[in-house]
Amino acid sequence: MNHFIISTLLFFYTSFYSLSFSTTDGKTISMETFRGKKILLVNIATGSGYAKQLGELEQLQQRFKDSLVVIAFPSNSFGKEVRSSEQIETFCRNTHGVSFLIAKANPVTGAQVQGVYKWLTSQSESGVMDGSVIGD
Repeated sequence: MNHFIISTLLFFYTSFYSLSFSTTDGKTISMETFRGKKILLVNIATGSGYAKQLGELEQLQQRFKDSLVVIAFPSNSFGKEVRSSEQIETFCRNTHGVSFLIAKANPVTGAQVQGVYKWLTSQSESGVMDGSVIGD
């Protein structure tokens, strides 16, 4: 009598649309809200040389507002963000005229990485590939 052992590995990945993030005013927003639209997730730091691109991101958001959602994820993961979440939002809105969503400041790397970036950089979460976020 022959015995065969068949093992099956089941992997359950987290759906992007099950993720959520907090805004600077404490609201929790589900990615499900944006189903059917293209979503541009951008790591920002107001002390970075790339902060000047915030106005250009706003132009992109306005041009494609019916089909595109821009969401900024502020972080001090690379030592370029000294402002609080509320100060970041004020800076972005007043200095660069942005109207797109701005998440509460959280790490985009390391052990305390916020949920959306954990999903983006982890094959075990997304089922795609491992990756990393790099700073300027």
